[in-house]
Amino acid sequence: MKSFEVFSKGFNSDIDITENIQKLLKGISGSGIMKVFSPGSTNALVIMRYEQGVIEDFKDTLESITSSSNSYKHQLTTNDSNGFAHMYSMLVGNYVLLPYKDNELLISDKHRIVLFDFDLMETNRTVLVDF
Repeated sequence: MKSFEVFSKGFNSDIDITENIQKLLKGISGSGIMKVFSPGSTNALVIMRYEQGVIEDFKDTLESITSSSNSYKHQLTTNDSNGFAHMYSMLVGNYVLLPYKDNELLISDKHRIVLFDFDLMETNRTVLVDF
């Protein structure tokens, strides 16, 4: 298993991690499915066409499903006002499976692997990759 960290500004940050993952493929021969996971309960991983319109549509869709302005029981039990961030993460998920062959990701060149951070504060996010 390999790993790397990325800095996140927090609330609704989007970070393209495709190149980080591609670098980890150097020297990996053969083919298979890699598992990419980012520990945490307020972040998510997606494969997407990484352009501003889709990013805004995605964020708007999440907001329409479970609004950041709602009152969440999580806040009552923890005094932490990021209940929506936990909902976003559970709805989207914090892992992806990616096919690879001979040092290359087998995804469209128009698509990227993106980490979304929904939490309220800056932090370093860890990404684990297993081949």
